[in-house]
Amino acid sequence: MTGGLAGRLLAVDVDGTLLDPGGELRPRTIEALTAARDSGAVVTLATGRDWNAVTHLLEQLPAVEYALCINGIEAFRADGHELHAVEIEVEVAHAAVQLVRDAIPGVAIGVGLAGELVGEPA
Repeated sequence: MTGGLAGRLLAVDVDGTLLDPGGELRPRTIEALTAARDSGAVVTLATGRDWNAVTHLLEQLPAVEYALCINGIEAFRADGHELHAVEIEVEVAHAAVQLVRDAIPGVAIGVGLAGELVGEPA
């Protein structure tokens, strides 16, 4: 696609929207997304999940062209090509961790790095 977005955009949340209450993807949902794409919509996942957590869904959803992950911090084409990523400065991360630790004693901290969730043993 060149220039601006031509046509329509359908951005779909994953948990509680795309997936049923049991965490399953229903055939009717796949058909609906395919119909949207066939009618000219650009079909996109929009989720708080990271890239690794949506790749298995994309394998089942050929109609999806893009994935906005981690609440918009990362954007990918469905083939895995990263289009956009925002990372915070290390100093800001340290300050945020300290604020959380001060507010919630005993909390365990985790972070996504290069598609991996890295967390404290606790």
